[in-house]
Amino acid sequence: MEKKKYEKPGIEIRLVGVVLILIMVLIEGASFFGIWSLIDAYWLRSAIAEVVMCLPILIYFIRCRGQFVAMMRLNPVKIRVILLAVLIEICITPLAGLCNLITELFTPNTVNEVMGVYIDTTPYGLMIISMAIIPAIVEEIAMRGVVLSAFSRSGRKFAAILFASACFGLIHGNINQFAYAFVVGTVMALVVEAADSIFPSMAMHFFTNGFSITFMYILQYSTITAEQAKGFMAQLGEETQEAEIVLPEEVVETIVNATMIITIAIVAALAVGGLFAASKLIAKIAQISGRTEYMKSIKPKFGKRKKAALEAGDSFAAAQAGVNPVPELPKTRILNPALIVGMALWVGIMILYELLVHGVIKL
Repeated sequence: MEKKKYEKPGIEIRLVGVVLILIMVLIEGASFFGIWSLIDAYWLRSAIAEVVMCLPILIYFIRCRGQFVAMMRLNPVKIRVILLAVLIEICITPLAGLCNLITELFTPNTVNEVMGVYIDTTPYGLMIISMAIIPAIVEEIAMRGVVLSAFSRSGRKFAAILFASACFGLIHGNINQFAYAFVVGTVMALVVEAADSIFPSMAMHFFTNGFSITFMYILQYSTITAEQAKGFMAQLGEETQEAEIVLPEEVVETIVNATMIITIAIVAALAVGGLFAASKLIAKIAQISGRTEYMKSIKPKFGKRKKAALEAGDSFAAAQAGVNPVPELPKTRILNPALIVGMALWVGIMILYELLVHGVIKL
């Protein structure tokens, strides 16, 4: 089989790797020098970290001032497209939950634990601003705007989506968040391509973070206090002292494992159904935006499907196969030394984080 030949990556793609390195140096450097420990407010630390994410936006603004709005896809969309995007986010919630459940089998979800600690002392409004509104704007412009736009210039649309989603997952710095950020990021990128705008993905991002924060606050204030729980358990212990039944450890472990397997199976079934519904809604957004044919050019075609498309005269599939009934721009590589180094450094951070969480090493 003849090896595909790609042109060298452009400056925009190479800049993404540089940006990943700079973000890592700034965020992890602040942690190493104890800067984060000087800031007691969790919401303020989160907001400052998001400011660091403005770095790629600034670099690209300087690089392409005249084309900034077009490159960032700050294009207006219809209200129904925004509503459909939020509905897509609801549909893929089980898929994100499945990723979370699977990763929690071998690594804890420390982010929720940390947020749970600070909810008692942080006003709801500040948490929404710092962890829902700001990330929805900054991270979307940075990842689905700057990074996805840069990778798309390679002419390899589907690969661009996967690489952009991988970068989005990596900057979260841990395996648990990487898993669902990669999956959700891929769906968000498809929505951006279907709408040719990042406003729908901003709405999706805000809905997810905002819903999670709101749910945690509701749970926090609707749950009995620690003192109430202690008194209740003490009373319950007195009433059931004579009739105490202790299950064997093996039985308890079997029940826990069976419950986990059943839960994963149910969530997996919901995830498949939700993903199917999301694909239909993305197609609807493409139809509203007049980008149905464009979305066909993104979808990868292999084997018999590619051959059948060529025989049917599908110009998009033909262009994908390299037959070129319609002229297409030369494709370029996405991977380059700067991007490899940047992604490798973030993978290293993720591994280090897991080793620290599991107590393998201590700093």
